[in-house]
Amino acid sequence: MILMGNSVDLWHVTCASHSGNLLAKSLVNSKYAESVNRLLREFKQPGPEKEIIERGGQKIILACETRWCSYRDAFRCCLKNLSIMRQIIKDKTITIKTECSKILFSEDFETTLQDYILIFDPVCTLINKSLRPSILTANFLHPTYKGKKFMHIEKYRCEVYNFLSKELNVKNLCDHLGIQAFLHGTDIFKILDSKNLTFPHTYWFMASKKYPDLAELADKLMKIPASSAQIERLFSQWSFVHSDIRNRLTTERSQKLIEIYYSLKMSNRCDKYIDDNVDITYDD
Repeated sequence: MILMGNSVDLWHVTCASHSGNLLAKSLVNSKYAESVNRLLREFKQPGPEKEIIERGGQKIILACETRWCSYRDAFRCCLKNLSIMRQIIKDKTITIKTECSKILFSEDFETTLQDYILIFDPVCTLINKSLRPSILTANFLHPTYKGKKFMHIEKYRCEVYNFLSKELNVKNLCDHLGIQAFLHGTDIFKILDSKNLTFPHTYWFMASKKYPDLAELADKLMKIPASSAQIERLFSQWSFVHSDIRNRLTTERSQKLIEIYYSLKMSNRCDKYIDDNVDITYDD
């Protein structure tokens, strides 16, 4: 995926969800995680789950492969519902498989759950806070977000300013008129904000007439894939182009076809955000 990104001059970052999922999986014993999931599946049925909720428990959450924090959430769910699930089995309200019953009433099962949750919690906090400067700057330059959630924190504010200084090749951001205008909502940005333009590519396309370097940087940042999902879709589209029927296509030709297919698709998607009626005038 990194090579694909480099081939089209596309900035990219590793998918936080995918990286977090791999990290979480490496911290937990796979057999134990599967045993927790098997137990929770037994109570995921409409009847058992309804019984748990009526007795003060919570809805069953299963661990999945595509959402890393689901391991922690599933373990928390199991721990919170553990006493209720045990009581339901003792009351013979429902029956579950023998192997799942052994897991449920195992002496060290609850202790192991607690130990893993204690491991997951700091990892979750760490990953959620490990924001890259490029991602912070992308949020800052977004016409709607503008870094409102973190720019008051000095650490993140400095990371954004340092990243902008490096990419715009200026020693002091106070000397960059575009940044100052964006920060204070003056000049072209005052007009754009008054038009309520919230789609970033349209917003910075308009701003590029006055501040091309800043607009180019913003455009690159906005195109960073938020996750690997779009790359996975691209692979699926490639399999559609280079199918079993068209298996004699060369790599070069299939690459050109998928580039045309994808470019047309993205062009159609972006066209609906461009308003021909928006008239931008510049102050002298």
